[in-house]
Amino acid sequence: MKILADVNITSAMVTHLRSKGHDLAWAVELMPEASDRQLIEHAVAEGRVLLSFDSDFGELAFRYRVQPPGIILIRWHPNNDPEILAMLDHYRRALEQDSPGSLIVITKRGCRVRPLGL
Repeated sequence: MKILADVNITSAMVTHLRSKGHDLAWAVELMPEASDRQLIEHAVAEGRVLLSFDSDFGELAFRYRVQPPGIILIRWHPNNDPEILAMLDHYRRALEQDSPGSLIVITKRGCRVRPLGL
């Protein structure tokens, strides 16, 4: 899966996802000062699913009328990399199949998928 990881995604998560074979671009390395809108536009331009802890991205995609290939939001408090990575691994197939055109929210309770359709 082609992913654009927001600046709030940890280096441990980036390393883990890359080790699983994902083509992951990390905003920290590419565009650390980018606005949320610029991140969405970059995801669209490169055909990447946007991965973030920032719940505003779903709303922003609608507001700017820019639809990235998908958005995966991690809603996990407190952030705990090992638990989150286990959950991402657990839902890997679903994320790869369902992420195109969807807003996916991952919580401690599970994974919700909603169409992004603008």
